[in-house]
Amino acid sequence: MKREKFVDVTIGEDIKLTGANRNTLKQHFLYLIEIGHLNQLGSGRVVWYNPR
Repeated sequence: MKREKFVDVTIGEDIKLTGANRNTLKQHFLYLIEIGHLNQLGSGRVVWYNPR
């Protein structure tokens, strides 16, 4: 099975791609961080995420 290449992503980019609500995405991203699937980089308005 071929693994796709992952890139850093921001909440804003995901909103544009999915049309989902910002708060819903933030909740999902926080959950993925808690269970160890994502890393959070930066803080405040400059936050991006990448896979672990």
